Amino acid sequence: MKMVVRISIALAVLLGFFGGVSWAYPNWMADVGVDVWHLSEYERELQAGQRQITELDHVSNCIGHRIAIKDELIRGLIEGRETYRDVVIQFWTLNHQSPNLMEFLAINYPANSRIESICWNVIDYTKTRTRDNPSLSGEMERKLILEMQALLQDPELSNLQ
Repeated sequence: MKMVVRISIALAVLLGFFGGVSWAYPNWMADVGVDVWHLSEYERELQAGQRQITELDHVSNCIGHRIAIKDELIRGLIEGRETYRDVVIQFWTLNHQSPNLMEFLAINYPANSRIESICWNVIDYTKTRTRDNPSLSGEMERKLILEMQALLQDPELSNLQ
């Protein structure tokens, strides 16, 4: 046989085989990753995924920035460079940048007011940062609880609700 006839027969057999498989199992090409008919749909999904990654990176960067600021505030509080009142107000400002965060704080620090939840958040943050020094941790906690009680009586802070 001539080479052209052999190639034609082989091509016809292959086309018949793939045609039969496609008829019997229409999704086989997608399962093996050669589904060219849905490339535009896959491209849209890929772009949506990349947009979502960009958004999540932005959120992650914002959270990291907020944590760094809070760490610095707590360090200042522990070292005496910051007052408890100022740190609570700064935490309130930072926490209100994320609406879900205030709900989280209300659940994790149940209190009579949002400002009291933030006060407890500052105390907890301070305990976490001083846990390597138990005497300092206990002393700071007692001091901050007393300051919190006085702070919650401050009418100026009640406007932060």
